[in-house]
Amino acid sequence: MPAKMMMKDKGQEKKSGTSACSSCQEPSYDELVRKVARLEAELAGSRQFPGSADLDFVLDFFRDEIVFVDPEGLITHCNGSFLKSYHLEKEEVIGKSVGEFNPIMRSLDGGEMDFEKEVMEVRNGRLYPFLREFKVLRENQATLYYESTAQKVVVDGELKGFIIISRDITDRKNLEFATLENIKTTQALLNANADPAMLMDRNAIIIQANTAFSSAFDRSVEEMKGGNLREFLKEKNKRFLPPEYLDRVFKTKKQTQYEFEYRDKFYRTTIHPVLDENGSVYRVAFFTVDITDSKKFEQHLIKNKEALKAQVRERTTDLDNTNVALQVLLKKRERDKTDLEEKIIYNVKELILPILAKLKDSLQTKRNITLCDMMEANLEEIISPFSKQLSSQYFNFTPTELSIANMIKHGKTTQEIADTLHSSYNTIQFHRANIRKKLGINRKKSNLRTQLQLMDELS
Repeated sequence: MPAKMMMKDKGQEKKSGTSACSSCQEPSYDELVRKVARLEAELAGSRQFPGSADLDFVLDFFRDEIVFVDPEGLITHCNGSFLKSYHLEKEEVIGKSVGEFNPIMRSLDGGEMDFEKEVMEVRNGRLYPFLREFKVLRENQATLYYESTAQKVVVDGELKGFIIISRDITDRKNLEFATLENIKTTQALLNANADPAMLMDRNAIIIQANTAFSSAFDRSVEEMKGGNLREFLKEKNKRFLPPEYLDRVFKTKKQTQYEFEYRDKFYRTTIHPVLDENGSVYRVAFFTVDITDSKKFEQHLIKNKEALKAQVRERTTDLDNTNVALQVLLKKRERDKTDLEEKIIYNVKELILPILAKLKDSLQTKRNITLCDMMEANLEEIISPFSKQLSSQYFNFTPTELSIANMIKHGKTTQEIADTLHSSYNTIQFHRANIRKKLGINRKKSNLRTQLQLMDELS
């Protein structure tokens, strides 16, 4: 193939040529059909293949690559877009075979295409697809995508040639591939998540879901896409999606969460609204997380907490009972101590001192009397702390009143007390009156001995 026939890099020309018209409106399919029809009418009127400058002028208005080929596959007309695509001049193109200007072409299913061969097959009667997409491998290894239409030009039943219109759809196909790749990537990421996830529109039509979500309904992802979630929920427990939570998201436009139990497991679902450019909810995303382990741990903590509270209550009760028992023992100890002190005082004063007094009266020598006095003083000193403590319990009784009160409490009569203390009957009666007065029962008929005993019990 001559060097001048070598094709120029499409990518460079695409930058300087096609990109410059990126804001132009591409002709629609119907417009192309109408333009081809007009060209056919012109051909039919002239009864010959076009070759006028007027036709070239018209063709140069199209961004698509347009080529007229005669029945032998030789180019007779082409527009400026075709020349720019290959970076050639018209003199380098006219009269050449169309196959010389087509790089390696493959159908989108991967099969290699021979454009010149296909043109010849059309000439021989094969029905060429009116609209076809294919990819082109340039010399610089760049891959471009085209869609092409081919129409036979027949005048009075005679084949005059072909009109071939090609359009660069690389940007569109790349966008389609990128979109498809994003969808696959998103699906892979969703499926990698062990927790159910789903996206639906405001009419509950499922747009996307992962395998964990579809498995909960015993279906595949493809079976669920395009289906109505409410219909699927009729087959399952409605706790998956309580209507009040979905209504709340549409109303408040805010994320919400809820928990539910299903098949002995616990789940937490987050419903997240997706807003459109007007701020309205037009899609809703669902993410469900298995919280069984954390829920069971929480229940375990609650159970342990209750058990601990019960244990604390039990221990507290035991401590209270122990405190009560200790208080009872302490009170008993105090009473026993008081009783012992009273007994010591009583025994000393009632049993020892009176005998010692009689002994002293019978003694003749001064030395023996002194010894008895010393013995009496020592005994008084021994019982003195007990007497003071007991007297504080008895409203500041004097020692004599305390001694008389102790004897009254132990059942001694007034005469017996008088004989013991070597006092007169009236003196003891006087002291008894003072004791009743200090106890506040001097104007009452209360029994003095009973009152004294009651005071001991209360103390």
